[in-house]
Amino acid sequence: MLWLLAIAAIVVAYALARPTLRTRPLFKPIYDKLAPLEAALWQKSRTMLFARLYQLAGLLVTVEAAMQESGIDWLPLIPIPDQYKIYVGPVLWLTGLLFAKLRSITSEPLALKE
Repeated sequence: MLWLLAIAAIVVAYALARPTLRTRPLFKPIYDKLAPLEAALWQKSRTMLFARLYQLAGLLVTVEAAMQESGIDWLPLIPIPDQYKIYVGPVLWLTGLLFAKLRSITSEPLALKE
């Protein structure tokens, strides 16, 4: 559980420090290499980033349920009742796909349509 908090802290620190670090000449080569990856993962859209994280949560719940079914007993990541655990992961993953699809067919913000 502690490693999940560490990963979350690193992601938040990266998100907060990114605008400042991107302007520094020392980090420019790193960000030049990261730009294609960022473009592929979230396509410069917070909605796409949210959809990808939502899909990742669904995959984590599914893996946790599969591990629990196979007899690996460990501290659960997400406290979900056992009768629903097998359904929650795929539903989260599919709704994440739906979010990404809906965002990809939306070409302009609603504010511009008025």
